[in-house]
Amino acid sequence: MDEYVYLGPVPEGNVTVDFNNRAVITLPSISGESTYFTHFAFYYRIYVSNILNDGKIPSDDLGSLNPAMQSDYSYIYPYSTANSSSTLSTNTTIGTILSGRGFYEFELEGANIRNELNPSNTVEIFIDTAPGSHPALTTGSGTPYPLYRSTGEGTFTPAPDRYFNNSSDLNSAENATATKNADVAKNTSPSFSEDAERYTYISLYIAKVGIDPYTYAYIYSTPTFIGILRLRNFDS
Repeated sequence: MDEYVYLGPVPEGNVTVDFNNRAVITLPSISGESTYFTHFAFYYRIYVSNILNDGKIPSDDLGSLNPAMQSDYSYIYPYSTANSSSTLSTNTTIGTILSGRGFYEFELEGANIRNELNPSNTVEIFIDTAPGSHPALTTGSGTPYPLYRSTGEGTFTPAPDRYFNNSSDLNSAENATATKNADVAKNTSPSFSEDAERYTYISLYIAKVGIDPYTYAYIYSTPTFIGILRLRNFDS
């Protein structure tokens, strides 16, 4: 009989969000999972809004920022740890579900993120409010690595660059295409205006990823919703 393959989720209690510029995640151990666990994965999507929110953003207020943010959260909710009635522990479809909603795995400048996310370590995602700073991820090594946006394995070219900083290029509806900013969700609210001040927010999830030793298919833990962070302008 084949062994039951199980990847436990990152517990919600291991995640702390301060205001909307800092998230701290304690990565759990992989005891009993090491033969098929491969890595932890952070998934993100960027959303454009006219609304400035500098506080912690509750999950029931996402639609006020961008209708797509609420729609994505509601769609993913049944598969996530936030749903107390979810019976999912390990499955092969979470990666497809997240990518189907426009979520991508972020990367690091100067390091392979999979080598930096070690079990039982603490990870900090920090969006510095000081001008000239890029959002960064710091692990147990203490080294902050600037976060890199995905390129969809070469399928799109992020504008204006791969850093997570708000800018007119990032929050432009014209650039939110499949070949440019595929990781950005336009704002379709009737009250949204391209002529008004535009802000950007990121929605974040984390999951364990592994390979089923019997089918060799990728498997995923139940994803954990980290929260919403607001991106800052690089020069102000």
